[in-house]
Amino acid sequence: MKNKCFLLMKVQLLGQFRGKEKKRGTVVMMAAYLFVDVMIAAYSFLVAAGLGAMELSYMIPGFALAITSVITLFFTVLKANGVLFAYRDYELLLSFPIKTGTVIASRFLSMYLMNLLFTAVVMLPMGAGYVIWEHPGIGFYPIWLLGMMAAPLLPTTAATVIGALIILFTSRFRHANVLTTVLTIGITSVIMVLSFGLSGMDEGDILVQELNQLGQVMLGAIHRLYPLSVLFERAVISFDMFSFFTFLLLSIGWYLIFLKLVSLKYKSMNTALMSWHARSDYKLGTLKTSSPLMAVCRKEAKRFFGCPMYTTNMGIGLVMMVLFGVALAVMGPEKLEKWVNIPGMSEGITKVLPFMIAMLQCMSCTTCVSLSLEGRNLWILKSLPLDKKTVYQGKILFNLLLTVPAGILVSLLIAVRIPMSAWEVLFLFIIPVVYAVFISVLGMYINIKFPKYDWTSEAAVVKQSASSMAGIFAGMFNALIPLILMLVLQGMFAKIFEVFLVVLEGGLAYFLYRHVIKLDF
Repeated sequence: MKNKCFLLMKVQLLGQFRGKEKKRGTVVMMAAYLFVDVMIAAYSFLVAAGLGAMELSYMIPGFALAITSVITLFFTVLKANGVLFAYRDYELLLSFPIKTGTVIASRFLSMYLMNLLFTAVVMLPMGAGYVIWEHPGIGFYPIWLLGMMAAPLLPTTAATVIGALIILFTSRFRHANVLTTVLTIGITSVIMVLSFGLSGMDEGDILVQELNQLGQVMLGAIHRLYPLSVLFERAVISFDMFSFFTFLLLSIGWYLIFLKLVSLKYKSMNTALMSWHARSDYKLGTLKTSSPLMAVCRKEAKRFFGCPMYTTNMGIGLVMMVLFGVALAVMGPEKLEKWVNIPGMSEGITKVLPFMIAMLQCMSCTTCVSLSLEGRNLWILKSLPLDKKTVYQGKILFNLLLTVPAGILVSLLIAVRIPMSAWEVLFLFIIPVVYAVFISVLGMYINIKFPKYDWTSEAAVVKQSASSMAGIFAGMFNALIPLILMLVLQGMFAKIFEVFLVVLEGGLAYFLYRHVIKLDF
């Protein structure tokens, strides 16, 4: 059983990261992963070093475990449906002489290994910072390493349980995929709100100025955010073996219980989610027609909203953008600054708001994966009486219809709530629209150059493909760099820079579009 489990896990991981992509696509993907890992590791070490410099190094173990666990929970909720449930080769795997529990374990362990990689990138640098400031004994090292390996188990299992409960509930309805998507996004939004809410502190929480008492307040917030961090903290700081083994037992035991419970309903859950429900009261009506462009756009919409993995991962940027806009409109900059605990956020926020909206929009670039998601059905698209220009236009149009209205809505909420000059209001609307156009065209170009059609799960395209990584990060950094510059520029220089960016992004979008429509897919 163990050999079969690891063999299935190996095949799945190879299918996600190795396929028929061009070699340069794999290089782009690995370079993007390496860049992100280095940035996260550097930031984690700096956080640990900062806590040590403030004589708050005792916070490092609890903080390291809590932050990795919450982020793991957040992102695993987004991908559980599509990796563990409703994946393309489900029927093929179940036809093999393999136990259902082995299939579940192999797919869960593949998610665990991906989450373990992120956990290691965060906890190893933070552990190094703790060693520099505290000089712990030799017993620290096995406790930290074993704790790091166990850390992803509970949040990964909890996220998968959430996915399983969503599927058990939605499988009774006709539009199971759509309802699954809605519930997944809703629960993910709740996790984001609670994470910020529990970590934020009001001024009333800090009654004295002594740094040690401030550390205790912050440590209490960490424990509320992730209660299991108390056990790990005691094990690291006090070498409390009872707390350490309790932490390991809870993490591993929860996984074993999950494996047993899901095995009981695994087949029925996948069957319900992957089945098509026909209407019993079908009546012949009027045949509706539309232009080829709108037909392609409508097809993209059906694929996007009909695939929970696609919707949750590519739509999460828009969800974050709307939540940010609503929070800013309801609370105002000052209260929001206290809530999310980011000092100085309210100062000069009107200058960077357009770029914050644009950056979150760029996280929802569907065009960078829309061609790849055709998969083995690409021949159908090629056989239709459509020219490539119409196909590209339809996919770009859908991304614009998805991102532009959301950006305008958020800009309107902010413009009504926060006092701004006419110039700031104008560019609050213009910049997100221009960036949405640019990232839509850029994503299309990237996906043409780095396609991935030989996938068995949407996760391989949406989360691990070269085109996905290149499209999302290119769009985000395209907005992040101007955002940082706007914090420095003042007065007329800031206005000239905004005009320059609008002209530059619009011009690049136009010339890139003229090039894209000449390419073959």
